[in-house]
Amino acid sequence: MHRNVALLMRLEQIAARPCPCEERAAYALMLIKADIAQLYAWLGIGASNRIDIKAKVFADNRLADLRNRVLRTEVRTSAPSRPIFTAVRHHIEMIRHIEMIRRVLASRIAENRADVLPPAPVTDPHW
Repeated sequence: MHRNVALLMRLEQIAARPCPCEERAAYALMLIKADIAQLYAWLGIGASNRIDIKAKVFADNRLADLRNRVLRTEVRTSAPSRPIFTAVRHHIEMIRHIEMIRRVLASRIAENRADVLPPAPVTDPHW
């Protein structure tokens, strides 16, 4: 997970900038969103396609590791920079939550499709 270490170092650089907190948080969120989009593109995870289980597990593990690293940094960071890491952590948690909901909905749709069988063809000549 060396990418997460590099990403966290970049987030720490953004948090240390002498600009307003809102601006630093916006930069940090742009960085996280771009990184997650790059991860999903590399794994072939799209909005509507079926996701390979290995890609799912890899993405989940990477996001969980990143979230834990951000949380550790958030806790030990001084108060002026803490909101940047909080915003990043909340975004990662939201992404993971959305992915979990997406999987549940996909499994429910598959269950519903399996429950609905097409009607048997009518063979009675009177009909």
